Amino acid sequence: MNHIPHLLTFPRTGSHYFDKLVYEKAGISIDKSHSINRVFDKDSNKQKTIITIVRDPIDTISSYLTLQEQGYGDTNLERIEETITNYVFMYSFLYDYADCIIDFKDLVSRPDDVVERVFSLLEIKEED
Repeated sequence: MNHIPHLLTFPRTGSHYFDKLVYEKAGISIDKSHSINRVFDKDSNKQKTIITIVRDPIDTISSYLTLQEQGYGDTNLERIEETITNYVFMYSFLYDYADCIIDFKDLVSRPDDVVERVFSLLEIKEED
């Protein structure tokens, strides 16, 4: 493994579920966030191997806005547009920089296979 893995996702795409699966399988937690600045150093050099999860945009954004309503009240057009914009920017970035992309449907339907494949791609071995 060349770099430390980092799970970088848009909110509501399954990062906590994936982290739980990894922990159950290997007893480790992968560093995770929804912020791109945590994978670069002060000189803007990528320092971590980026894993991401892609979920249907309508499901992701709907779930995120529902969660936001619980804390901030009713959703308005401005909040919807801002969330869509943030989603587009996040996945535009991930298109260029992600090293490992997980389909949310695969994660839910075949969790053990997905975790094994990610371990293989990242060259994570039991002794690590």
